[in-house]
Amino acid sequence: MRLDFGICAPKSAEDEEISSLFMSQTDSDIAFKIEEKVIPAHKSVLIKKSKYFKNVFNSGMAESRQDVIEIKDCEYETFKEYLRFIYQDTVSFDDINRTIKLYTLADKYLQKDLPKKCLNYLTYSINIENVYAIIDFAHQADIPPLKDWCLKFFEDNLNIENIAGLIEYLLDGQEDQYFKEDRQELIEKALNFTMDKYSTMYESEKGNMKLYERFLIKNIEMDTIPSFVKFMSGLHTLPEEKKLCFEECTSQLKESVFRFVQENIEIIMTGEISKSFPIDFFRDFTLYQGKQMKKSQKRMEPTRDETNEENPGLKKTKKFDSAHGN
Repeated sequence: MRLDFGICAPKSAEDEEISSLFMSQTDSDIAFKIEEKVIPAHKSVLIKKSKYFKNVFNSGMAESRQDVIEIKDCEYETFKEYLRFIYQDTVSFDDINRTIKLYTLADKYLQKDLPKKCLNYLTYSINIENVYAIIDFAHQADIPPLKDWCLKFFEDNLNIENIAGLIEYLLDGQEDQYFKEDRQELIEKALNFTMDKYSTMYESEKGNMKLYERFLIKNIEMDTIPSFVKFMSGLHTLPEEKKLCFEECTSQLKESVFRFVQENIEIIMTGEISKSFPIDFFRDFTLYQGKQMKKSQKRMEPTRDETNEENPGLKKTKKFDSAHGN
């Protein structure tokens, strides 16, 4: 989608003249070199329309004495669009990534109005394909309003068709603690949606169920454990035929929830958190503890070979009996 943003007020004769000089060699006394391409420019225009270049050319810096200034941290098309705005007070947007780069460039060069236009375009253009790039940019550039628009988009458009994409995005970055803290609202939305829709997802989303389970397991924490307990209790209300399906798809999740409760049992039982746990969860948890105890006891029991090593007489007896066919 291509959008043009410009100033709607009639241009003065001076503005018209400046506009006509964009990309023109006429009266050019400075040039910019980007990616081996050269863009002609005019110091008088840059000084008049750009605070950054006014400071550069009036400061006596090395750049102010050069005929060609090399720009190394920018793409040609992005810088050209930046100069278009300086000369013509208009800018064309047709690409999310380039708009993000243009915002960064305009912010660096102190171009007051251009970042606002970039943000307007980004906000207007949010969709399920680009929302991850935009929300990453909003976090990195610390632009809360743009981040809020992305969160609102998820709130309005999160569904069974696109939840897998959101979860993959969150899982990819969750090893980084900063990522997790910075995107806590998104994680909570995905958690709430997944737990709320889990029982209706199975047939249409069977291929992604393990992905959802992995995401849920990764987010078992003290703050979220009440939601997980409620979720697991809700599985008891499923029809019998669905219950069998979900036994398979939630086995690791259940194990992880029980293990978390076991490891934090003192904190949970002495605090307010346990008051929200339904009785059927405690029943299931007691069964889990019983199974774990049996496993532990079984591991502690010596094997037959170990017993024979400790009692060599048993081995000989066994061989003797075997030799006599008994």
